[in-house]
Amino acid sequence: MTRAALTALLLLSVITLACTDDPKPTPSPTAAASETAATDPSVTTTPGTTPTPFPEPPISAAIDALATWLGPVADPASIQVASTEDVTWSNGCLDLSRVGQMCTEALVAGYRIMLSLGDATYEVRTDASGRQTAWAPQIEILVRFTEASTNLATFTTDDGNQLSMQLVPGTSFGVDLAILEAGTPVGIAIADAPQSGAPLLVWVDPFQLN
Repeated sequence: MTRAALTALLLLSVITLACTDDPKPTPSPTAAASETAATDPSVTTTPGTTPTPFPEPPISAAIDALATWLGPVADPASIQVASTEDVTWSNGCLDLSRVGQMCTEALVAGYRIMLSLGDATYEVRTDASGRQTAWAPQIEILVRFTEASTNLATFTTDDGNQLSMQLVPGTSFGVDLAILEAGTPVGIAIADAPQSGAPLLVWVDPFQLN
């Protein structure tokens, strides 16, 4: 084989390898950040911007607060972050005003943090620093008080159904159940229990006409 033919053959081999070799492209920093944001709830995104990690203090504060509210049924290590959201609350009570509660009217920058434990998901609201936390219930209804024990409180709805609620360390009482008369109208806030059982009583307040 002549030198010219050998050179041509080598050149053809190089061209063939160049056409068939298709290495995986290296993702850009923005693409990598977007992929992380899609799988990590501690990363917040705004359309058209590069995702930034969610600040850690509010998340830690929310987990610690929920564990304290739920008491022995909650192991902080078992509480998972389901989602996070930047929110500007309309008052100093993080938009959870209750009967007789005084709230500043200034806007408060903060976060809505959804935490999961067992079969339930909980909403914890914080300010920007995480120093202020509040447990947001899933539902609020007006009922009539029936009776209460150490661990349970029972209420009756207008249609005669009875509702039993678990009392947890975080339950906030605007009325004293120990001296409350049966049939007294009250407003209650409810959240799911981590496992099967009666729902949790987040708070109970005196009934007040608007």
